[in-house]
Amino acid sequence: MASDASSSSLATHIYDVFVSFRGEDTRNNFTGFLFQALRTKAIHVFKEDEDLKKGESIALELLQAIQASRLFIVVFSQNYASSTWCLRELAEICNCVERRVIIPIFYDVDPSVVRKQSGSYEKAFAKHEKRFGKDEVKMEEVQGWRQALTQVANIAGWDIRNKLQCGQIEEIVQTIINILSKMPRLLQDELVGTESRVEELTNLSSLGSDNDVRVVEISGVGDIGKTTLAGILYERINHKYNFPYFINDVNKIYRDSKSLGVLNELISKSSNEKNFKICNAIFGDIFGWGESQ
Repeated sequence: MASDASSSSLATHIYDVFVSFRGEDTRNNFTGFLFQALRTKAIHVFKEDEDLKKGESIALELLQAIQASRLFIVVFSQNYASSTWCLRELAEICNCVERRVIIPIFYDVDPSVVRKQSGSYEKAFAKHEKRFGKDEVKMEEVQGWRQALTQVANIAGWDIRNKLQCGQIEEIVQTIINILSKMPRLLQDELVGTESRVEELTNLSSLGSDNDVRVVEISGVGDIGKTTLAGILYERINHKYNFPYFINDVNKIYRDSKSLGVLNELISKSSNEKNFKICNAIFGDIFGWGESQ
């Protein structure tokens, strides 16, 4: 859609969704399926690296990801409160909630247990208070965790206990799409004259037409916001398509690996198949991506 890689790319530097969850409880079931469903709809979701070292302080990478996210999902599970890492994430999310949206999901725990810190949450906090009882600063942090849990648990969310997960995930993803479609990108407020240009680009591309292919060229000197403009348009329309993907610099991919590299990039990223690779140029010709194109 645009070729100047030097412009800021909203699609690569801002996350649509940040998910806070207890990995041991939900990584290999509900949360794993949720991540896959979000990415299939081209929703840019931050996924914590499983190898990221969990220390006493929340990692800078996570802080930056939270601050750069538009919407937060918190998956409460039985052991969520036993993780100081999760609780620090939640506290930071509450600090960044202005002009953002938090969606709580109660996976296998009653919302009242989270709200009142009873049951397994009461036991978890008993351990935290015993551990930090002699440290006044740490105890203040623990109290902040309690307030964050109560705050988020009071928000209308999804209680998916004893419900079919696939149906719940489908509804959750559609709700997120609807919310994001009405929210401006975090950086968009800083761009002057963006809205009128996006409207003009939308009209030129005739995006309301069915079964048609549209190619729109945005030309101009470097560093005037061509990629940013294309990125904003993409963010507004990608949920309408089954396999959307935004390539920030086609020229670089083509220089490095020719037309097959571009085809591999498109198919692997839009279908969320990381290991997909076409090695035969003839197969690429089937899609009209031969070296003569």
